[in-house]
Amino acid sequence: MITHTHFDNRLQIVVQVAESIGSVIDEKHDTYRRIHDVEGISGTFTVKVRDILFKTLARDVFFKVLQLDKEEIDRTRSACPTCINNILSIIKRSELEISLRVMDILQKKNLPSSCEYVGYDESSQSMIAFMRKSATIKTQQVCQFFPIYLGPFDDVCEVEQRCFAITFPDAKKPILATWHLAECIGVVGFDKIHKIGFLFHVDKNAHFQKALLQFQMHLRTLYSQLFFDVRLFGGFIDDLSYFNQMSMVDSVLQDLYQHRDSDIRFNILPQKNIVSLRSIDVKKDSYWSRSIRLARSICIDTRLEDPLNTLQSYEPALFPDSRFHKRMHTKEEAISFENSDDTTMTLSYSFAE
Repeated sequence: MITHTHFDNRLQIVVQVAESIGSVIDEKHDTYRRIHDVEGISGTFTVKVRDILFKTLARDVFFKVLQLDKEEIDRTRSACPTCINNILSIIKRSELEISLRVMDILQKKNLPSSCEYVGYDESSQSMIAFMRKSATIKTQQVCQFFPIYLGPFDDVCEVEQRCFAITFPDAKKPILATWHLAECIGVVGFDKIHKIGFLFHVDKNAHFQKALLQFQMHLRTLYSQLFFDVRLFGGFIDDLSYFNQMSMVDSVLQDLYQHRDSDIRFNILPQKNIVSLRSIDVKKDSYWSRSIRLARSICIDTRLEDPLNTLQSYEPALFPDSRFHKRMHTKEEAISFENSDDTTMTLSYSFAE
């Protein structure tokens, strides 16, 4: 009897499955027209979306996963029920990551996409993928996004709503990330000389000017002069006023411009929203397609040579230890926070820690 070690390499399975599905979609996207109409998914929205259903034989995907070496294939694995069950179990547990990797693969081929589900269909013994084609609301449509951060969670400092953080390449957490920027403004900056990065997540109640003063006081203990390139993300294009008839973006910009002549200066670069949203769209739908979620997130890795021009997208749901999951399971707490009169922005991480 021929024996072998059962295959259960999670990362390799996830990567190979994503590559297999991505290849099928890349080859067939111009000709595949099987439309799946959906209305009221999970009760989160009532508008109609249209998805394209792609299928590929599961055995072809399994073979690619198990083909560790093209020159020397352990063919006993292709028929091993334990190996196949391991693959199916990992696919089920890693559905989100596989979907995001498929999207990343397609975008690199200039095919923006939003993969809303990947899985195994036992009846046809096929791998299936639901790819968003269209939607009657902006938040469910397909859009481009920055490359997706898929690295270790331990390297990331998550910047939650009404918080800010500072870091640098050699810090314990050299990456700053935030997500779901609807009306909130993400303010991200980097000093090229001193290699210092920061990220603010400013909501409508935040006292951004006060947080900037705290930010500057913190840095002045270590540096005499700093010069940050800064980009803004998020906000609504129909934001009428929260601050004296000013949009949130304009209010944040005004606060930054007030420090032009200080020892810590900000060079404001053009706003770089990949997709614009209106408040009316977000009020109708708080779920969002996977590509919109990515497009309205920020991840800056200060270890990169030019962090502001190599920004990444961030999906917190990928990481079991993310603060995202805590907020998702305490909705009363989240609502209370949203309605709070507390304007204080919290420094959640600094390189001094």
